[in-house]
Amino acid sequence: MSICERIECKAGEAGFTLVELLVALIVIALTLAAVVTGLRLLGRSGERGARLIARQDMLSRGVDVLRRDIERLERVVRRRDREFEFIFEGDEKRLTFVVIEPPVPSEPGPYFVFYSIEQGEQKTVLVRSRAPYDAAAADIGRLRRQDDVTVLEGPYVFRFGYLQREAGRARWVARWRDHNRLPALIRLEIGVNGQAPELPPLIFRPHVDAEQACIKDKMGLCTLRSGGVLVAQPAGDPERKN
Repeated sequence: MSICERIECKAGEAGFTLVELLVALIVIALTLAAVVTGLRLLGRSGERGARLIARQDMLSRGVDVLRRDIERLERVVRRRDREFEFIFEGDEKRLTFVVIEPPVPSEPGPYFVFYSIEQGEQKTVLVRSRAPYDAAAADIGRLRRQDDVTVLEGPYVFRFGYLQREAGRARWVARWRDHNRLPALIRLEIGVNGQAPELPPLIFRPHVDAEQACIKDKMGLCTLRSGGVLVAQPAGDPERKN
């Protein structure tokens, strides 16, 4: 065998055909595509997880603020048309009552607290506002509100409800009309885009013992006190405590 024949033989054994080269390139391209797709899915999953965590954190903090306010709800009464009634107003979109605010971060003392649900095109917000307590305020809804804070927001539908107990029966109502007593429970429903509620209803219990008799019998049982200072005295002995 000649030298040329040997060289041609070895060259043929060491080379690649065009088909083999194309197959190798296709395999590499598919591998890179799979890697890129996996990275994209991983990135989207991470973003989705971050949004979910942020949403749950927002819900947790907002619900905690609402819970603390409702648990601090004070049983304060006012005189209207020669009768006494509790300072409490509530419907599906609004909630108003009185709390004692701590000295930090603002001035201590009693305040009207307002919760209002504002529906937008893209999202709904639950806003907390307040106003200094004024026993002579004839229309609480017209008071100048301040310190607006967004408590909850997102693509939700918020709705308040109130548990009314009467004649041995209990039922949820959308508007609180019984000014001689306070609701036993307050409920917040959270739905998504008008659909069924995303979460079970959140139930809050006011930590008060406001019986109807404390208004009708005028025994002074509804007195609001802060640090021993009388804030509002509906009737009865002015020195009588809760």
